[in-house]
Amino acid sequence: MMNYMHNAGENFKRILDELNRQAQQKEDFVVPANQVRMRDDGHFTFQTLFTNAVASPATEWAENQMYQKLELPARFMRRCPSDLRATNFNYFAERLPGEEEWLLRTYRSRSEQLGPMIRGALSKDYSRFDDDQFLGMIESMIGTEEDHRISYWYRDERGMHLRIVFPDLTRNIGRTLEGRPDVHMVGVHLSNSEVGARSVTIQPMVYRLVCSNGLMRWTHDGDVFKQRHIHLREREMYARVAEAFTAAVKAGDDMLERALAAKEVKVENPLDFIKTLAKDKKYSQSMTDTITSNYMIEPGDSLFYVMQAMTRAAQTLQGDARVELEQDAGELLTKVAV
Repeated sequence: MMNYMHNAGENFKRILDELNRQAQQKEDFVVPANQVRMRDDGHFTFQTLFTNAVASPATEWAENQMYQKLELPARFMRRCPSDLRATNFNYFAERLPGEEEWLLRTYRSRSEQLGPMIRGALSKDYSRFDDDQFLGMIESMIGTEEDHRISYWYRDERGMHLRIVFPDLTRNIGRTLEGRPDVHMVGVHLSNSEVGARSVTIQPMVYRLVCSNGLMRWTHDGDVFKQRHIHLREREMYARVAEAFTAAVKAGDDMLERALAAKEVKVENPLDFIKTLAKDKKYSQSMTDTITSNYMIEPGDSLFYVMQAMTRAAQTLQGDARVELEQDAGELLTKVAV
């Protein structure tokens, strides 16, 4: 149920409606950790006061979380034959302290033969703040369909990324190498995970219309809002989300100024610059080649065009990997004085 993705052009209301529909299928269980068992077929059993032990499948992410809690290396466990994997899991699980409890986040099963799908295995202290709650708060902040656009939407078993841009906050920052207006739009990037993969995040960004590149804010100074899923209360979160959303839009304006200034920051040898940057960031050779080939699509002798090569290359990725590369490009803006 979680492994789906929609891209640019999606409608915010449709996204929220789908999240609200899925929310009806969620079930959470706090269970004694030492009573969770793995079967030889890879399914798990657990028992609560209200449910009998039934065979429940788990996502790869949730299974890895349980291995981590047992201090078992996931790569080793996945190489084990299924019966040996279950033996290892059960040996360590049954030796956990009796007071230790896990929060198992699940989706109800559509099969009468299977229990709910385990999608996350977390501490009982984990604070739930789900995508439908998050975007339900955002809905009142983005105006009508004419006031905003969805430029990126991605969701998988680990978390979600949603990018909202605002046509009214558009600026021409010169011309492209082909002589066309180089139009950029202010936006906000929202991220969350319901299963412990990431914090609630609200991040400033700018969106380049000519190539659909997204440039993410990179900062040490608090412009990016992050809230871990702990000690989190929904009523308090609404005020914090509203404040962070407004701040992110304002910070996007500053990014436009820096993007314009980046066109004046000369890079003597952009290809060597990309190689050095890739080495520092420990990119794979494949990713380095992708950035280089994207630079050749729009070669220029300023920092701006290196950033565009990186954000264009990021479009070959999805989810967290895409955002991380866009943030690396945004980090280059810190070298720009405005």
